[in-house]
Amino acid sequence: MEPQSRETFLFHFRNILNILKLTRNEPVEFTNPSNPDAVEQAVQEDVQKLLDEIIKDLDEDAPDPDTVLHKALSNLSKVEAKAFILQNLLEQIKSGKPIVATVENYRKLGLLDLPNISSTTTNEPTSGTGGFLRRIGGYLKKVGLTLMQLIVNCMQTIPRFVTVKPSIGLVGGFVPMISFELGIDPVSLADLFETLRRHIL
Repeated sequence: MEPQSRETFLFHFRNILNILKLTRNEPVEFTNPSNPDAVEQAVQEDVQKLLDEIIKDLDEDAPDPDTVLHKALSNLSKVEAKAFILQNLLEQIKSGKPIVATVENYRKLGLLDLPNISSTTTNEPTSGTGGFLRRIGGYLKKVGLTLMQLIVNCMQTIPRFVTVKPSIGLVGGFVPMISFELGIDPVSLADLFETLRRHIL
């Protein structure tokens, strides 16, 4: 099996990068757009910062498939970690725990990159904040799926991975997942495991 051409790689790379930029410009709507609460604003800002960093990291005029693969894997790991944190925050809301204090604890631990909202508000989120967090979770899944497309594009271009067949699917109907059908080339297999290992947070 022959790897895809560099021209094909670049075509897909630019399309995928444009999808990320369009996603960045379509943030999740607040529960109360005219007067959003501090938690929703802080979470929105944190997720937008992450997407800005991903786009900046990937955006270059002459991308190398190997370099892009490593960057895409690293950024996918960051997206999945952020989604896990926000899912945990949603569980805090469900259990009735004080969310402002929880967000501040996450900030102090470096899990969320945002200003100290506890110094500006003591109000707890509205009843719609859970729905907002679910929408943010869907937003991150979209970003994750886009990065998975980029990973597949890179692997179809890199000669040593040509025998590895990546595919994208959904676990439980809604959680994005990338899997690999391994060929018989032991060098490709060892390379793949080493590449994946280096980008697991």
